[in-house]
Amino acid sequence: MAGESHYQDALHAIAGDGDGEVRFEATAALVPEPSNPHDPNAVRVEIDGRLVGYLPRAAAVAYGPVVRAPMERGRTAVCDAMVAGREGMLGVFLRLPGVA
Repeated sequence: MAGESHYQDALHAIAGDGDGEVRFEATAALVPEPSNPHDPNAVRVEIDGRLVGYLPRAAAVAYGPVVRAPMERGRTAVCDAMVAGREGMLGVFLRLPGVA
């Protein structure tokens, strides 16, 4: 994922601060953001309705069709995710193959 360092407050609100190591299983929503001024292929990643980062550019292009397909049926693409880290810095790890 890209940008998690900018969303630490959201990640801590979702997963808690914990002592030492944090591992929190979640479901992530993958939301295309064609109006993004930096990248029209951008795909934002949300957990519990909070923005936690973006797919890296290459992944956004590769998974774009998979992420947009559910929108045609009025749904949002989701995948399993884990918020993990230690010593205050958290990251998001997505299980993307086949995105539900």
